[in-house]
Amino acid sequence: AFLISQASGSVLIDGVTFDFDTPTGPDIPTRSYAIRTGAAWDQLYVQNTVFEIDPGARGSIFTEASTSPSPAAYVNNVDFNGGVFGLTAFDSRAEVTGSRINGTTGYGLFYRRATGKVEGSSFDGCGSVRCVSMDNNSSVDVLSNVFEAPVLTGDSGPDLNQLVSVSLSSTSLIDNNDFKGCGYWECIWALGVAEISNNTFTHVTGQIEWDFASPVTVDQATDVNAHDNTFNSCSVACYKILDGSTVNIHDETINVPNGHGTRFILLASKNDDWTGATNTILFEDNVITGSGVTDTSDPLTYPSEVGIEAYFGDITANRNSFTQVGYGMTVFETGSLTGRDNTFDQSWVAVNVQANGTVDLQFNDFTNQLNDIFFVTGGAVPVLTCNYWGNAAGPQGVDPSVPSSVYQPWATAAIAGTGATGCSGS
Repeated sequence: AFLISQASGSVLIDGVTFDFDTPTGPDIPTRSYAIRTGAAWDQLYVQNTVFEIDPGARGSIFTEASTSPSPAAYVNNVDFNGGVFGLTAFDSRAEVTGSRINGTTGYGLFYRRATGKVEGSSFDGCGSVRCVSMDNNSSVDVLSNVFEAPVLTGDSGPDLNQLVSVSLSSTSLIDNNDFKGCGYWECIWALGVAEISNNTFTHVTGQIEWDFASPVTVDQATDVNAHDNTFNSCSVACYKILDGSTVNIHDETINVPNGHGTRFILLASKNDDWTGATNTILFEDNVITGSGVTDTSDPLTYPSEVGIEAYFGDITANRNSFTQVGYGMTVFETGSLTGRDNTFDQSWVAVNVQANGTVDLQFNDFTNQLNDIFFVTGGAVPVLTCNYWGNAAGPQGVDPSVPSSVYQPWATAAIAGTGATGCSGS
């Protein structure tokens, strides 16, 4: 293995093939890499290089803190094959561009107290834990990469947890990536500060939809801004928001084809042991198309997905378009939902309020619903006035438990987006 340790200057490794086997003797983790830096190093360039690493070895490249004021590794056009880690960066900067990360058994790229960029690279079989992991005050941009999730075949398949992970103390821009399936858990797991933009999420043909798979899970995050992403399928939930997160989701295009197991477009929830603050979510200007219906007279043919489920969170939803989702909006337990200028078309149930959910939905259009208002029981009385229910006579499919004061007066014509501040229905 190469040890790079010098106080100044640059080291270039170009056009080399490493066939690196398991080291003999005691396995000191930072010494069982094909290339590693020492306590004094400056700039490392690795390009046009192939790593063939034995599964028992630690990995391909390891960088660490240095006496140099700004140690940095620049990796371009490199094949990472095998090993537990492809690249590990501690207390330094590491940029990986135009490379291929394949067959690592743990992590593809691992950053700890590090900065960097991952751009224009491909990940295929990139590790059983994570493809790109940011830990302990790291800041890494993930740009224009292709992530090939494995085709899972049951319990014998690889246990790929997250493709991109941002820890509580880290930050990341995740932009213009192509996620082809999400493996076992999430495509993106955001616990820190993240901007998630212009990415595409698509189901992998033949991949099993696992119970907890979601393209984007936000967990205990203080600031996540998601916009202009395209979802071509969503597994269990397009967005799963957990445990006191603050999230702004806007200008998304979400398509849920039939047969892909999607249950929620947006789910605000919590883990069983969470006792902290609720989630705060702004959901605006998104276009959602569900899996459709085959017979509008038969509820069994309606899709099962829910547009928004507020279980543990304060959600504000404005100017969204929902078409052919099973439930438009569902609120229960400690959930709170406020919405204006949304349009809903062809659902089984437009609004479903249960237990202690709090709802204030006004100036929305609900058309072609099989049931307009369902199961309003207990807790605060919902506010559903000044909505258009697809009929000048008001909502037609109302559960008997719902008092008319909940939805009177109603709009007698389409009202979403008109700027109206009142309505004149009965």
